[in-house]
Amino acid sequence: MENASELHLTERESMILGLLAEGYDNKKIGSYLFLSEHTVRDYVSSLMTKLKAKNRTQVVASAFRLGLLN
Repeated sequence: MENASELHLTERESMILGLLAEGYDNKKIGSYLFLSEHTVRDYVSSLMTKLKAKNRTQVVASAFRLGLLN
C-alpha cells in the first residue's frame, strides 16, 4: 500500500471520503455537495482505484490506516 503522501486526492475526493466515513450513501452525498449520484459514483470509483479498494468499506478502512481520516 502507498503512503498517504504518495496519494494525490483532490479536494472534492477528500470531501467525499469524509462523507463516506460518516456513512452517507451516494444520494445523500450528492444532495449535500450538489452533485448527481452518477458524479458521486465516479468519485467513489476514483477513490477505490487510488486506495486499491474493492468496495466503499475498504476505501474508508484504507483511508483510516493511511491517516487520511481521523
